[in-house]
Amino acid sequence: MWEYPVNQRDEIRRAYLRAGPYQIHLSRYPFSQEKHHMWFQYSWFAQLSSWLEYSPTKDVAYCLPCYFLT
Repeated sequence: MWEYPVNQRDEIRRAYLRAGPYQIHLSRYPFSQEKHHMWFQYSWFAQLSSWLEYSPTKDVAYCLPCYFLT
């Protein structure tokens, strides 16, 4: 979030919140051997649908509101 120009951050935050968390459905998520020795589970989206999102490029799950603080 901090990479965006200061005068546009609030507008960008509102756009992210309107779009909701990015919850891509992959047929198979990568095995995170180097990090935590587990796979991301698509079923987690059903349990945590209002805030959980997943980045396939980084193989990381995020808390959507936390994104605004990093």
